[in-house]
Amino acid sequence: MIRVQPPFDPNEQNYLCCCNYHIMTGAKSLASFYTVVTIFIAICFIPWLYEKQQSSASASCLVVYLCFLLLAIATLGCLWYGLVKERERFLIPMLIFSIICFIPIVVIMVLRILSTISMSVGFEEALIIDITSVIYGICAVLLQYWFFAIFGNAYSHIKHKSRSPTGGNKYIQQLEQVYIAVPKENPEPLPDDAIEP
Repeated sequence: MIRVQPPFDPNEQNYLCCCNYHIMTGAKSLASFYTVVTIFIAICFIPWLYEKQQSSASASCLVVYLCFLLLAIATLGCLWYGLVKERERFLIPMLIFSIICFIPIVVIMVLRILSTISMSVGFEEALIIDITSVIYGICAVLLQYWFFAIFGNAYSHIKHKSRSPTGGNKYIQQLEQVYIAVPKENPEPLPDDAIEP
Protein backbone atom coordinates (compact mmCIF):
# COMPACT_ATOMS: atom_id res chain seq x y z
CA MET A 1 0.00 0.00 0.00
CA ILE A 2 1.32 3.43 -0.93
CA ARG A 3 1.53 6.03 1.80
CA VAL A 4 0.10 9.31 0.58
CA GLN A 5 1.50 12.49 2.08
CA PRO A 6 -1.21 15.03 2.89
CA PRO A 7 -0.92 18.27 0.94
CA PHE A 8 1.07 21.04 2.60
CA ASP A 9 -1.14 23.70 4.17
CA PRO A 10 0.88 26.82 5.10
CA ASN A 11 -2.07 28.19 7.08
CA GLU A 12 -2.33 25.19 9.39
CA GLN A 13 -2.87 26.01 13.08
CA ASN A 14 0.61 24.65 13.97
CA TYR A 15 2.18 27.37 11.84
CA LEU A 16 0.62 30.27 13.72
CA CYS A 17 2.19 31.99 16.70
CA CYS A 18 1.27 34.94 18.91
CA CYS A 19 -1.78 36.97 17.80
CA ASN A 20 -2.41 34.58 14.86
CA TYR A 21 0.68 35.74 12.99
CA HIS A 22 2.22 33.22 10.64
CA ILE A 23 5.17 31.40 12.17
CA MET A 24 7.58 32.78 9.56
CA THR A 25 6.53 36.35 10.43
CA GLY A 26 7.02 35.58 14.11
CA ALA A 27 10.42 33.98 13.48
CA LYS A 28 11.58 36.96 11.42
CA SER A 29 10.36 39.37 14.11
CA LEU A 30 12.19 37.38 16.75
CA ALA A 31 15.31 37.28 14.56
CA SER A 32 15.07 41.07 14.27
CA PHE A 33 14.87 41.33 18.06
CA TYR A 34 17.94 39.11 18.47
CA THR A 35 19.77 41.19 15.84
CA VAL A 36 19.03 44.44 17.72
CA VAL A 37 20.18 42.87 21.00
CA THR A 38 23.39 41.62 19.37
CA ILE A 39 24.10 45.07 17.90
CA PHE A 40 23.53 46.60 21.34
CA ILE A 41 25.92 44.09 22.92
CA ALA A 42 28.52 44.85 20.24
CA ILE A 43 28.18 48.59 20.91
CA CYS A 44 28.65 47.98 24.64
CA PHE A 45 31.72 45.90 23.80
CA ILE A 46 33.55 48.77 22.03
CA PRO A 47 34.47 50.85 25.14
CA TRP A 48 35.78 47.72 26.83
CA LEU A 49 38.28 47.27 24.00
CA TYR A 50 39.78 50.73 24.54
CA GLU A 51 40.17 50.38 28.30
CA LYS A 52 43.79 51.24 29.09
CA GLN A 53 44.42 49.12 32.16
CA GLN A 54 43.14 45.59 31.94
CA SER A 55 43.82 42.93 34.50
CA SER A 56 44.31 39.32 33.48
CA ALA A 57 40.77 38.50 34.67
CA SER A 58 39.39 41.39 32.65
CA ALA A 59 41.32 40.23 29.57
CA SER A 60 40.01 36.69 29.91
CA CYS A 61 36.45 38.02 30.29
CA LEU A 62 37.07 40.11 27.18
CA VAL A 63 38.07 37.00 25.22
CA VAL A 64 35.00 35.07 26.41
CA TYR A 65 32.78 38.06 25.57
CA LEU A 66 34.32 38.34 22.09
CA CYS A 67 33.88 34.60 21.43
CA PHE A 68 30.25 34.78 22.55
CA LEU A 69 29.67 37.81 20.30
CA LEU A 70 31.22 36.11 17.27
CA LEU A 71 29.19 32.96 17.94
CA ALA A 72 26.01 35.04 18.19
CA ILE A 73 26.78 36.85 14.92
CA ALA A 74 27.45 33.57 13.09
CA THR A 75 24.27 32.05 14.53
CA LEU A 76 22.23 35.09 13.49
CA GLY A 77 23.72 34.95 10.01
CA CYS A 78 22.66 31.32 9.66
CA LEU A 79 19.24 32.14 11.09
CA TRP A 80 18.57 34.98 8.66
CA TYR A 81 19.83 32.96 5.69
CA GLY A 82 17.62 30.04 6.69
CA LEU A 83 14.54 32.24 7.14
CA VAL A 84 14.98 34.27 3.95
CA LYS A 85 16.01 31.40 1.66
CA GLU A 86 13.76 28.93 3.52
CA ARG A 87 16.47 26.37 4.23
CA GLU A 88 15.63 24.48 7.40
CA ARG A 89 19.16 23.28 8.15
CA PHE A 90 20.35 26.83 8.73
CA LEU A 91 17.91 27.18 11.64
CA ILE A 92 19.59 24.35 13.56
CA PRO A 93 22.40 26.55 15.02
CA MET A 94 19.78 28.88 16.49
CA LEU A 95 17.87 25.96 17.97
CA ILE A 96 21.08 24.67 19.58
CA PHE A 97 21.94 28.19 20.76
CA SER A 98 18.48 28.49 22.35
CA ILE A 99 18.94 25.20 24.19
CA ILE A 100 22.37 26.30 25.41
CA CYS A 101 20.88 29.57 26.72
CA PHE A 102 18.60 27.59 29.04
CA ILE A 103 21.59 26.40 31.06
CA PRO A 104 22.94 29.82 32.20
CA ILE A 105 19.44 31.02 33.05
CA VAL A 106 18.86 28.06 35.36
CA VAL A 107 22.38 28.26 36.85
CA ILE A 108 22.03 31.99 37.56
CA MET A 109 18.64 31.41 39.14
CA VAL A 110 20.01 28.67 41.43
CA LEU A 111 23.11 30.70 42.35
CA ARG A 112 20.94 33.71 43.14
CA ILE A 113 18.77 31.65 45.47
CA LEU A 114 21.82 30.11 47.17
CA SER A 115 23.48 33.49 47.63
CA THR A 116 20.37 35.00 49.23
CA ILE A 117 20.10 32.03 51.58
CA SER A 118 23.72 32.45 52.68
CA MET A 119 23.39 36.23 53.16
CA SER A 120 23.05 37.51 56.68
CA VAL A 121 19.70 39.21 56.10
CA GLY A 122 16.46 38.56 57.87
CA PHE A 123 14.32 35.59 56.94
CA GLU A 124 11.50 37.73 55.53
CA GLU A 125 13.88 39.78 53.37
CA ALA A 126 15.57 36.63 52.04
CA LEU A 127 12.19 35.08 51.30
CA ILE A 128 11.10 38.13 49.28
CA ILE A 129 14.39 38.14 47.35
CA ASP A 130 14.09 34.39 46.73
CA ILE A 131 10.52 34.65 45.49
CA THR A 132 11.45 37.55 43.20
CA SER A 133 14.46 35.64 41.83
CA VAL A 134 12.38 32.53 41.24
CA ILE A 135 9.66 34.52 39.45
CA TYR A 136 12.23 36.25 37.22
CA GLY A 137 13.93 32.93 36.53
CA ILE A 138 10.68 31.18 35.64
CA CYS A 139 9.70 34.06 33.34
CA ALA A 140 13.11 33.91 31.63
CA VAL A 141 12.88 30.13 31.16
CA LEU A 142 9.33 30.37 29.78
CA LEU A 143 10.32 33.19 27.42
CA GLN A 144 13.33 31.23 26.19
CA TYR A 145 11.14 28.16 25.69
CA TRP A 146 8.63 30.23 23.71
CA PHE A 147 11.41 31.58 21.48
CA PHE A 148 12.67 28.02 20.98
CA ALA A 149 9.14 26.88 20.06
CA ILE A 150 8.81 29.66 17.47
CA PHE A 151 12.10 28.73 15.80
CA GLY A 152 11.25 25.03 16.07
CA ASN A 153 7.89 25.56 14.36
CA ALA A 154 9.57 27.67 11.67
CA TYR A 155 12.02 24.80 11.13
CA SER A 156 9.11 22.37 10.86
CA HIS A 157 7.24 24.69 8.47
CA ILE A 158 10.20 25.06 6.12
CA LYS A 159 10.96 21.33 6.27
CA HIS A 160 7.38 20.30 5.46
CA LYS A 161 7.11 22.95 2.77
CA SER A 162 10.27 21.79 1.02
CA ARG A 163 9.30 18.11 1.27
CA SER A 164 5.76 18.66 0.01
CA PRO A 165 5.19 17.88 -3.68
CA THR A 166 3.57 21.27 -4.15
CA GLY A 167 5.13 23.19 -1.28
CA GLY A 168 8.44 24.10 -2.84
CA ASN A 169 6.87 25.52 -5.97
CA LYS A 170 5.37 28.99 -6.04
CA TYR A 171 2.79 28.01 -8.62
CA ILE A 172 0.84 25.59 -6.46
CA GLN A 173 -2.52 26.19 -8.08
CA GLN A 174 -1.17 25.47 -11.56
CA LEU A 175 0.48 22.27 -10.40
CA GLU A 176 -2.70 20.98 -8.81
CA GLN A 177 -4.64 21.28 -12.04
CA VAL A 178 -5.17 18.05 -13.90
CA TYR A 179 -4.84 17.92 -17.66
CA ILE A 180 -6.41 15.05 -19.54
CA ALA A 181 -5.45 14.42 -23.16
CA VAL A 182 -8.42 13.27 -25.20
CA PRO A 183 -7.85 12.17 -28.80
CA LYS A 184 -9.85 13.95 -31.47
CA GLU A 185 -12.55 12.03 -33.27
CA ASN A 186 -11.32 13.07 -36.72
CA PRO A 187 -7.59 13.65 -36.53
CA GLU A 188 -6.13 16.02 -39.09
CA PRO A 189 -3.98 14.34 -41.73
CA LEU A 190 -0.26 14.93 -41.55
CA PRO A 191 1.24 17.08 -44.30
CA ASP A 192 3.01 15.22 -47.09
CA ASP A 193 6.48 16.46 -46.21
CA ALA A 194 6.05 15.23 -42.61
CA ILE A 195 5.89 11.63 -43.85
CA GLU A 196 9.28 10.20 -44.70
CA PRO A 197 9.62 7.40 -47.28
